[in-house]
Amino acid sequence: MKRFMSPLIILNFKGVSKLFSGIHIFLIALLAVTFIADQLEARVLVQSSEIKHDIVDSLNAKAASFRFTNLDSMSVYADSAYNIATAIDHIPGLIEASRLKSVHMFVKGEYSDALELLFEKKLEIENLNYAREKAMVDYYIGIVFNASGNYQAGLPYLLEAVDIFRSLNEDSYVLQALNNIGVCYIRLEKYQEALDIFLEIQAAEHDSNPGLVTTLYVNLAYCYYGIGEFDKAEEILLEFFGLPIASINERGYGFGYFKLGEVHNQQGLY
Repeated sequence: MKRFMSPLIILNFKGVSKLFSGIHIFLIALLAVTFIADQLEARVLVQSSEIKHDIVDSLNAKAASFRFTNLDSMSVYADSAYNIATAIDHIPGLIEASRLKSVHMFVKGEYSDALELLFEKKLEIENLNYAREKAMVDYYIGIVFNASGNYQAGLPYLLEAVDIFRSLNEDSYVLQALNNIGVCYIRLEKYQEALDIFLEIQAAEHDSNPGLVTTLYVNLAYCYYGIGEFDKAEEILLEFFGLPIASINERGYGFGYFKLGEVHNQQGLY
């Protein structure tokens, strides 16, 4: 007696086949990346100290290049950089690898693991002369606390980081740290303190960073709204919507229009 498969079952098998084919390709690619990193990790330890440092830096750069495209590949390269840097006591490389590993962790929601790693590194370099690395660790501790919603806990580390970045003339990180400090103050409903921070950012050069431009205008509007200056909040948002499109990231429009709606409600413009 012949058996016939229904077209639905045949289609399901084809769909499952495609799914597993895609997963198979992804796993092969990830295994290839892991194999290459492991082989490099094994060979690098026989190289000269200078070459070892360069390889760690290259692995970290490779890991960073995957930050917005493939977190698993980022993790593989960061792990290799971390292991080699630990073995050869390359502190800047170790801190950079730890930063990248913490990014992978907190994006996955593993806040406790990220904080454990960062606090471990903070303790390790506490008495060493690595100011930039100390600032970077403090900055990312603050970032992870912010991501987890614990703004009060993150604020002191961000304040400490921005002071060190200022002393090192790391202007880009000063602005990024200030932006996160301002967000902390907004979340803690300390709107005047937040406003002071964002006005400082506004006075600095920031036009080359679309993400910072977006958050600056929207956060200024939040601050003016928070202290009851609704007309000023509207003015800031209308100025924001008039910026060249290249100066604004896409998420900014959503946040901006949402806040503009709240402002108009307060103004009685329903």
